Amino acid sequence: MDTKTLLKIVAAEVLARGAGDHQPVPERNFGENPPEATAPPLEWATPNNVVKFDAAKPADFNVDADKLAARREIFYGDARELLWDPTDLNKPGIFAIGMEAAQFPESLHALLGTAAQAGCQIIQPTGRTNHVDLRRAATDDNYRAWFRAKFMEHKVPMVSVSLHVVFYALLCIKHNPAAMQWVPEDCRRATPAETEAALWNAILMMLLGAATIGIEVIHLFFGKAEGLGDYPWDPYKQMDVSAMDAKTVEVLNTLGKICIKLGIKLGHEIHPSTMARNMRDFARVWKQLDKEVQQVVGLGFDPSHFWDGETWEEALWLAKELRIPLFVAHAKNALRRPGFAAHGQEPLYTWRGQAFTHLDDPAGIVSMHQYLEKLQILGAPFWIARGLPMGVHVEAEVQLRRQREVTEGGVSYLRHRVIGPMGWHPAEGDFTDAMKD
Repeated sequence: MDTKTLLKIVAAEVLARGAGDHQPVPERNFGENPPEATAPPLEWATPNNVVKFDAAKPADFNVDADKLAARREIFYGDARELLWDPTDLNKPGIFAIGMEAAQFPESLHALLGTAAQAGCQIIQPTGRTNHVDLRRAATDDNYRAWFRAKFMEHKVPMVSVSLHVVFYALLCIKHNPAAMQWVPEDCRRATPAETEAALWNAILMMLLGAATIGIEVIHLFFGKAEGLGDYPWDPYKQMDVSAMDAKTVEVLNTLGKICIKLGIKLGHEIHPSTMARNMRDFARVWKQLDKEVQQVVGLGFDPSHFWDGETWEEALWLAKELRIPLFVAHAKNALRRPGFAAHGQEPLYTWRGQAFTHLDDPAGIVSMHQYLEKLQILGAPFWIARGLPMGVHVEAEVQLRRQREVTEGGVSYLRHRVIGPMGWHPAEGDFTDAMKD
């Protein structure tokens, strides 16, 4: 089935449900700050027993799948209401342009104001305390109602959340003391093993909170297990790589089985210092996962990290060939400066052989036009099947300018120069068809 036909079917289904099936935001007095907590942040049971964990057996729990599905439909219903009219296939098209909020430490209320001012159609907040506190969301109905109202008030929806650093620390905390900076304060313990156990507890609650809200996609990256460094001397030994793979596969298979029950997808961002800094390394680990886990552990893609030899287009081609799912994407650009060391110790990006740069920088390694074409094939179908455009999130990482300026410029460039006023929609046929007699 072609994408245009699928869009029409989804639109018809959404329209057929009618407004009567959409649960409105509760009418309460919602301030800028979240309400006082009504439950401890680390309880194992959720309201109405939607899900109940046994702390000793984290992958062994029961789920009320119907209740979770209903919550997800409400969550996606809010996004559809803000993103597009189901009777109008021109709004907003295949992609919705937003921002990655991990670099913005402000409150959720302030963040959504920033996103609206920047012209964002969508946003990807973090799942920790300053944006959307997933652990609290697992147990606190009032808190969930409050942040839902915030998104509707600012008219900037979310459909995914980022949780990079806690998953990074989970894989490498035993062998990398520096990873402690990424561990939530209430999870820090006397020994790395105890900290790892506390992180498991917190991550399970975050996953539970995401499922309770209705969030399906989490953007993250995993650290390097078993003490593998980034640029080691001497070179990697096969036994060390195999040990890292074994630990990573064990953790991802456990997480994957939990996510299958909760209906959650995990998108690993290929990134320096993580378990995979190129697609070939990620593919090697991914192919060792259980088959059912491969469907829920995929990519959260960022093209700017492919400056080490493998290009971002080669990475996406390999993902296509292996059918590695792509769930969510950053929009970020990078450049290489000939004559400057890519891996030197120069602190200023301006004088480094590799640096992140603006989306429209002609020296950049990423053509955003070509990037969205690839995402149309690899990422957008997942979201179109849910009646939504795919969120593409600008990530501001230009060292010498304000993040807000870079974010706003990137959002404007994608919306008005790459996509344009008519939106981005699938072709109705090959462009040569109209040339034939």
